[in-house]
Amino acid sequence: MNIFDPLDQNIKKDVKIVAALERISHAFKVLQLREGKDRQLSPIQIQIMFFIQFHAAELCTVSHLAREFDLTKATVSDAVRVLLQKGLVEKTMDSTDSRSYYIKPTVEGQREINNMKDFGMPVLKSLKGLSTDEKNNLLNALFEIIRHLNKAGVISVQRICHNCAFYEKKEGQHFCNLLKSGLADADIRMDCPEFVAGN
Repeated sequence: MNIFDPLDQNIKKDVKIVAALERISHAFKVLQLREGKDRQLSPIQIQIMFFIQFHAAELCTVSHLAREFDLTKATVSDAVRVLLQKGLVEKTMDSTDSRSYYIKPTVEGQREINNMKDFGMPVLKSLKGLSTDEKNNLLNALFEIIRHLNKAGVISVQRICHNCAFYEKKEGQHFCNLLKSGLADADIRMDCPEFVAGN
């Protein structure tokens, strides 16, 4: 069985789904490469820029970024070095450890992030034809796939509700012990700022 073999895709539904996910992944790569070509930024540099714009400082270290994107520290350090040279990011030293620093966007970096914010819109627009039920089903299925890939060690870091210490299922329903509230399927977060790693 080979997910790239059209014969296997036509016979096996699971193979066809994986092939479809690969096509969507490819679409994001194409969009990132186009955006990066215009701005002379690599896809990983773009990912770093967006990540540090929207995440807490303690997550914006070279070590954490390497875990987040499943890359080596050397690869992330090289990407950050280029962003520093371009004046798009700056270092903030950690007051508790003089060897550590956080990376944050400069004013120019924030301007660049704002200019790039729409690069994924073609993928977002592709969802417009789906009904609410179709979107809910798709989202639940994607969460399950992501959760499984995380448990299998393919994706290292996931701040999804299902992996959080505050999350539990009560009588078959999602429940957040931090919010002290039940959660609808649509309330499950992909990247929760209050996430605490569970067991």
